[in-house]
Amino acid sequence: MLTGTGSVRHRSDTASKGALAVGYLALLVAVVAAHTSPATGYELSVYARTPTAFWIGVGVATAVGLVTALFARTVASRVLGLGLGVGSYAALVCLPLLRNYHYFGRGDGLTHLGWTRGILAGQKEVLSMLYPGIHTFAIFVGESAGLPLTRSLLYVVSAFAVVFALFVPMCAWALTGDLRTTTIAAFSAFLLLPITNVSTQLAPHTTTQTVLFLPVVVYLFVRYLRSDRDGTLVPTGVGALFALVLAALVVYHPQQALNFLLMLATVCGLQLVARRWTSHPSVTEPRRVYAPTGFLAVFWIAWSRGHERFQSGATNALGEIVTALTGGGGVAADTAQRGGSLAAIGSGLVEIFLKIFSVASVYSAVTAAVLLLALFWKLGGDDPVESSFHRYVAAALVPVTALFGLYLVGSVSTQAFRHLGFLLVFVTLLGAVGLGRGWDTLSDRLPGAPVGSAIAAFLAVALVVSALTVFPSPWIYLPSQHVSEQSMSGYETTFEHATVSDGVYSVRGGSDRFADAYYARKVPNTPFGSVNETAMRTDLSTYHGTGWYFAVSEADRKREVSAYDQLRYSRESFALVRTQRGVNSIVDNGDFELYYVTG
Repeated sequence: MLTGTGSVRHRSDTASKGALAVGYLALLVAVVAAHTSPATGYELSVYARTPTAFWIGVGVATAVGLVTALFARTVASRVLGLGLGVGSYAALVCLPLLRNYHYFGRGDGLTHLGWTRGILAGQKEVLSMLYPGIHTFAIFVGESAGLPLTRSLLYVVSAFAVVFALFVPMCAWALTGDLRTTTIAAFSAFLLLPITNVSTQLAPHTTTQTVLFLPVVVYLFVRYLRSDRDGTLVPTGVGALFALVLAALVVYHPQQALNFLLMLATVCGLQLVARRWTSHPSVTEPRRVYAPTGFLAVFWIAWSRGHERFQSGATNALGEIVTALTGGGGVAADTAQRGGSLAAIGSGLVEIFLKIFSVASVYSAVTAAVLLLALFWKLGGDDPVESSFHRYVAAALVPVTALFGLYLVGSVSTQAFRHLGFLLVFVTLLGAVGLGRGWDTLSDRLPGAPVGSAIAAFLAVALVVSALTVFPSPWIYLPSQHVSEQSMSGYETTFEHATVSDGVYSVRGGSDRFADAYYARKVPNTPFGSVNETAMRTDLSTYHGTGWYFAVSEADRKREVSAYDQLRYSRESFALVRTQRGVNSIVDNGDFELYYVTG
């Protein structure tokens, strides 16, 4: 016969199972709703055009997953809740696939598509590329599954996003061994803090995919610290696997690998100092990282040396940083210009910052508190690896943060935000560990339920806020990176039949990226550029002379009219193009128009 406590526990378990059933059903409905509503043309916002049933279903599934993963009485229910959260997250990041987007990734994304096509066609040597990782991965997926590269690249993007969500909690588990902290880390990973849509986005973009791969490296780093400590240079299975992922990190993107190399070098320095101070090191101390640091340094130099792209990029970046430090930087001017543009459409830098970085700021504050405490107290109790890890990271993030600051001061395009994405990986992990440890600490002094409820409520709000900025949309005054099939085929028709040496111009430029994707290489001696609103409203023939092509897509219209609120190009300017003398429409498929300007 059940006791009173046993009856309560039984009812609680039954309620958890019922809630989980509802959550998984809601997730299934969401996925079906998205899959049965494919995109038919360019969509300015993934959010607006995705069926409401999807958002309701994912919202219910995420809420059920969060509550059961944190508060269910049985481990099985907690794990099922965590799995439900992972499924909901995967459904969100896979929306371009679920909605059957032809492709997702303008700008760099189109260039990476072209490079991938070049490798497959034998026009481009893999070893000649600085970062061929995602391209060869996409070719493997496409050839194995019989998918076009436009599709396989999206699978690769989604795979890296899911890997990030899986390995952040694995890092937390390897570090703390605490299920509650691991659960908080999982839902913290779902926030996708490294994705800012400034210089990291969920599209084919080597920097972004490398940043999302970083938790795999950190996980093996923690495992390496915990591995056999009998000999510094004695090979181990974990060490071999660690070396493999370090090599992969370099191949995916040497810039991010350099960030991690700076961190490892700092850790080496700390371990050397600690060894001098300690005459009798304990066998429980973290394993020395001299070997993997040396391996990464040698592999990084060997891989990067001789690549002209890396050398020119490093030279340009260094030059701009030096210019900024000597008083010639343009960060203030750039910020003022962007702020003025946002103010012109009724927004501002503060609003954009709060939308994109509010959650990251909270996690950064928690991370700062964790690292400051680690310098004076042993976080992790009697576990020397966890307490050492926090101290290592506190010191190792200094050079990367300094590099981020130099790039920011130097106003080197959006390079600073690539380093910020790297930093936000550690902010995600350490912020989650801080929340978990804070829950444990406060539960000893306060009733456990209010503390847990407050953290759950915070995570719920953070998930909603972060979900709104996973993809670019008018919410953050950015157009979607969706590339419709009509737009792609329109440009392909242009490059196949037009005399492109005459020049292909577009609104704000961008036709060169489609040329990259079509030709699988840069197209020399072909004028690509943009057309201003004045010419679109008055006389295109006097803008670039006669005998050139002007491409206008639905993406251009929606971006300028809706996302940018007609800041530079009005709705009327698009309509007036057709009415001009000497402007002949030669392609019009409903989503893409091509004009030939004869004068």
